[in-house]
Amino acid sequence: MMMTKLHRYSFWLLVLCLAACFGPRDSNTNSGGAGELVTPPEGIAAVITLDNRGSSAWIVRSVVGQQVTETGENSPWSLTVGERYTVVNTSNVQLHPFALIDEQGNALVSQVNDRFAGALQNDPGINVVVEGDSTTFTFTQALADQTDSYYCMTPHPLMRGDITIG
Repeated sequence: MMMTKLHRYSFWLLVLCLAACFGPRDSNTNSGGAGELVTPPEGIAAVITLDNRGSSAWIVRSVVGQQVTETGENSPWSLTVGERYTVVNTSNVQLHPFALIDEQGNALVSQVNDRFAGALQNDPGINVVVEGDSTTFTFTQALADQTDSYYCMTPHPLMRGDITIG
């Protein structure tokens, strides 16, 4: 069967796309094939990647490092006092901002610094760092004493998971 020019171009375009998606990664990163994180960055106990199912649930897609939770919908987390964590929110941050809240639903630490800013957002011990879709914080005793759950601050009441001290 004779290949036409269009078929040849389509074939090589497919090869280039596959190479870009599944090709080798920079060996200086903490990622495996296709950008998968295999170890957390230095000083981070765990990286938790969240997504959403509409406004009905947070979905834990992956946990790298300390196994603080299982993957799934609104999975309960067990965080250790003194450890530093990064939460990567792959949902639309404007529609689904991540936060740690107390029993009354008040934000303690939040992914956004607007009307949903957390009461402990500027605590130097917690050292909240928000960069794009990532929120990094230290789970101090002060934060542990008040934290009830993780939550979507827009609010979507079903997007909530329990947090316990591990």
